[in-house]
Amino acid sequence: MVFSPENAADVRFHWSQSTELLEDLLDAYELVLDASGGMFVCPDDVRVHFRPPAVQPITELTQTPRAWLNEVHAPGTYVIVLVQAGASAMGWFEDEACLAHKALKRYVSRGKGRAQLLHLKTKGKSRYGSRLRLQNAARQIVETSTRLNGWWEELGKPERVFGSIPVRTWPVLLAAVPPPPFVKDDVIRVRHHVHVPNHAELMRVQRLLLHGEFVR
Repeated sequence: MVFSPENAADVRFHWSQSTELLEDLLDAYELVLDASGGMFVCPDDVRVHFRPPAVQPITELTQTPRAWLNEVHAPGTYVIVLVQAGASAMGWFEDEACLAHKALKRYVSRGKGRAQLLHLKTKGKSRYGSRLRLQNAARQIVETSTRLNGWWEELGKPERVFGSIPVRTWPVLLAAVPPPPFVKDDVIRVRHHVHVPNHAELMRVQRLLLHGEFVR
């Protein structure tokens, strides 16, 4: 891809194009690390920036464009963990290949419509439904953590872990038995909006993580 101010535009690019695109950008612009630490920007033209794919992040050792070019490589191994109330989806990847995946769905929310009215009219059923939702919520977290531990044992520790996990869910996940094979600080937050986790959503998030963007 040949870059010039004349053909500049909003562009999403695949990780395999990262080095070529950044080199072309450096031929046209001076780029420096943005204050956010997640992209390179042009001090003389704030509209220009280069955000590498999440699977090829800027690190403490690659805080200049040239340093990043010298160190960047294929995505390697990474895990994606998506958790919401009642649903989890996880995948263990190497470059673009999905080597293992699992989606879980559990009843943890109250029903709607007539079923909900009947539910509210009977205290015994209400108590039972509440207990069932709590049990399913706990089971979802334990099954999620158990599956992740199994992958760590079978496939080894990945280079990176990406996660979309609600703030209130983190303490529950970390207290699970067994606990997850990582701590919160190890997890890179998925900065994209995540829909209800399932296999299709897992693969959509992976595609987003494999792409970067530059904007002018």
